Amino acid sequence: EDELIFCVPRTLCITLDDAILDKDCGKTFLDLMGKAGPGGNTVVMAGYIAKEYLLMQERANNAKELQEKGVDIDLSGRYDPYLEILPWERGMNGQEHVLFW
Repeated sequence: EDELIFCVPRTLCITLDDAILDKDCGKTFLDLMGKAGPGGNTVVMAGYIAKEYLLMQERANNAKELQEKGVDIDLSGRYDPYLEILPWERGMNGQEHVLFW
């Protein structure tokens, strides 16, 4: 009881601030929050997580191409460890939609 088992640094947590301060989509996310009403924050978080997942996939493809050319480089993103454990495939556990995360 009252024993700390593990700690996730805040810098590794995806927050609403990360979404609205994103250099590529932040302004769009902020505008969407204003238009979407009470569920806007959830929609923006889902969009940001999806964006980061797509970027992770792109980085993985680029890393694979570089490795095939003999270049070994780490292209991991800040949130990749978290994104890699999410249930992206349908039918895994009934929680595969980004809005459940």
